[in-house]
Amino acid sequence: MPTILTVDEVREHIETDLGDDPLTRLIEAADQEIIDRLGALASHTEVLNGDGLPVLPLARRASAISSATEKILDTDYALSADDYELLGDGYALRRKQGTSCPALSWRGSVTVVYVPIGGAAGELAARKKLLVDLVRLDVAYDAKKSDSLGDSSRESLDHGKERDSLFSRVLNRNRRLPLA
Repeated sequence: MPTILTVDEVREHIETDLGDDPLTRLIEAADQEIIDRLGALASHTEVLNGDGLPVLPLARRASAISSATEKILDTDYALSADDYELLGDGYALRRKQGTSCPALSWRGSVTVVYVPIGGAAGELAARKKLLVDLVRLDVAYDAKKSDSLGDSSRESLDHGKERDSLFSRVLNRNRRLPLA
């Protein structure tokens, strides 16, 4: 399966003595981790509790809604586009009197699939940057916590925390910031 960046494209951003095969393995692993953590490119899925609310807040700003499904008592109801509307700021989905499931509020568990703002191009650019950052982190990874030579010493970064931080930056872009 092709990755979102080639070895040559990654080499434009990272200096390394690694050969093509080891670097390809790092790229493939980072690419798969991105898919595992962020889902398919250009779509985002959220499962929200309708709880009788007329408006559901979305975690990311949406440019378009692909689908909305309410699960009520173990039955899934696929809503038509007439049953909801994306509010102007893109951060909320309003339930409205529609055609397939007439109601004015959300009920049960609601699964919303949408395209985040920036669409495929914006999402792809963010993922490419993330892939380069993950590979850069992997190339620089040193399993030792610290090193010292004479009077100088250095402490290694916590690899897991750094990875989580990189993903957090991507996940938090386009999110509504809390009001101060």
